[in-house]
Amino acid sequence: MSGAEERRRRVKTLRAEQARRQAAAARRRRFALIAAPIAVVVLVIAVMAGVKLTGTSTTGGTLSAASESTLAKVTGVPAETLAKAGAPPPDAKVLPVSGEPPLMQDGKPRIFYLGAEYCPYCAAERWPLIVALSRFGTFTGLGESRSTSDDVFPNTATFTFRSATYSSPYVAFTAVETEDSQGRPLQQPDTADAALVTKLNGPPYVPAEAKGSIPFIDIGNQFLITGASYSPDVLKGLDNEQIADKLADPTGSIGKPVDSVANLMTASICAITGDKPANVCNEPVVKNIRKGLG
Repeated sequence: MSGAEERRRRVKTLRAEQARRQAAAARRRRFALIAAPIAVVVLVIAVMAGVKLTGTSTTGGTLSAASESTLAKVTGVPAETLAKAGAPPPDAKVLPVSGEPPLMQDGKPRIFYLGAEYCPYCAAERWPLIVALSRFGTFTGLGESRSTSDDVFPNTATFTFRSATYSSPYVAFTAVETEDSQGRPLQQPDTADAALVTKLNGPPYVPAEAKGSIPFIDIGNQFLITGASYSPDVLKGLDNEQIADKLADPTGSIGKPVDSVANLMTASICAITGDKPANVCNEPVVKNIRKGLG
């Protein structure tokens, strides 16, 4: 089997697993919609009876703060390291969107992320997304997380946007983590963002077999990313600090895919910011990728 055929086989397998996991998540959401009214009734009765309920929180499990040293390595990957990582592999793509109004917030183009903490594909995709966004602004409140232990690519180390905020003069970023690592309800998109996902996370923009996949990333209504851009398997058995350390090697088994996908995301963000800031968007590797985006 040729290298290209093997890559296609891996991508097909990855997409099939994503679709399976998304179907399971949809079933949980349907159950949640049925159970929610019942829970409300129970809560009202309990309050009236003066009973304190436990174990019914919808705020997810305990959030672990990310260490400063780990964050510094992820949010401060040097430009020269990213340049050496080069362009992403052919299987990593952003999907173009046409005919939609710009996605804006506070006068800036907006990036919207929809994912879940249990999701191993979200776990993998957060790494390059944080690397890329850190070139345009600053994160606070990022927490450490792992994907669920009972699915493919179990316990993939990552971060969570659950309590994070992002500040940038160039772009706005908002994120929704719908469930925690145990599949418990966490956050939900507002009405406008839910409509956005319904409209864009499927044909004609997203292939039918990947419809509804997470992570779903809308880059200013000009580009979409669905699913993982590389296999979460490369992160197997490592913790956040170990992964962060490996981002310094742009040719390694982890640094290469994460850093190069971050370059793809950077070029996509430059496309919606009018190539600002210039010191980032005018880098040769970013400009070359940007040309290929259209």
